Amino acid sequence: AVAKDLAMQVAATAPLAIEPSQIDAALVAKEREIARELTIKEGKTGDMLERIVEGKLNKFYKENCLLQQVFVKDNKTPIDKHLAATAKTLGLSDLRVAAFHRLQLGQ
Repeated sequence: AVAKDLAMQVAATAPLAIEPSQIDAALVAKEREIARELTIKEGKTGDMLERIVEGKLNKFYKENCLLQQVFVKDNKTPIDKHLAATAKTLGLSDLRVAAFHRLQLGQ
């Protein structure tokens, strides 16, 4: 059941990686630069600029990293917390996602 739920999550949300450290550094740098440009256009500067950029980058991670995504079945719990709760319920020390592969036909 857990594997099926995770498969549905991957199919529905198309994550780029399991966790932030697995996302290509060039993509992260590009997202950071886009966030910086948008924030500068909003008129933010200095320390506030950096905090906003980091917040936007964290939002990018929450949308694109499987373990940080909100579980589509309840729209509240992040996947990492859902796995921890499920492991506890099953009497296991933990549950981990080692890898996933997503196939898509067409666009």
